[in-house]
Amino acid sequence: MTYQNPGQKFFFAWLVFLLLLTARVLLVTKPGALLLSIAVLAFTVWTTFRLVGRVTGVMWTFAGVLAERIVRKPQEKSAENKGALERL
Repeated sequence: MTYQNPGQKFFFAWLVFLLLLTARVLLVTKPGALLLSIAVLAFTVWTTFRLVGRVTGVMWTFAGVLAERIVRKPQEKSAENKGALERL
């Protein structure tokens, strides 16, 4: 934020102040605290599903590469054996 004009700096500071004020007001009231905790829980669940989805995608890719290598090896060996038998 070093190269921002003063208006942008003020706007950013105002947004941070409003965020803190809103969080303070939400935490003071019981319904607000409940709402804030539900929002945090929902964000945590969403983030967890996104992370698990990425890990699952990587594992599926890894499993596909392994399966391709396992399936391809016997075929290559049998082709080499046929070539060796034909030479005899």
